[in-house]
Amino acid sequence: MKLSDGRFYVGQTSDLIIRLQEHRDGMQRQTKKKYQRLAYYESFEGNRDSVNEREAELAKMNQSGFGHLRLRQMIKRCPWTVEAVRLGGVTALESIHE
Repeated sequence: MKLSDGRFYVGQTSDLIIRLQEHRDGMQRQTKKKYQRLAYYESFEGNRDSVNEREAELAKMNQSGFGHLRLRQMIKRCPWTVEAVRLGGVTALESIHE
C-alpha cells in the first residue's frame, strides 16, 4: 500500500478485501490515520515459507532509499492496473498508476 506520507506498507493476508477494509477502518496500527491506496499485490498459493520470504524481501526493499525507488519502479512496470472494487460504497482497491 502507498500511504499518504509517501511511504509503502508491506504485508500479507489470506483475504485481500477484508484486510484492506481493516486498514480503511483504522484497525491497523501501521496505517491508522493515514490515507492508503493499494499500489501492488502478488498472489501466492501453497508454500507459506515462500510467502513469508517474499514479504520479507519487499519489506527490506522498503527500508532504504534505493529499495524504495526499486518498489516504485516495480509498480510502474506492473502490466496490470488494480481495479476498483466497491464494498458498501467504499472503494477498496484503487489504481495509483500515474
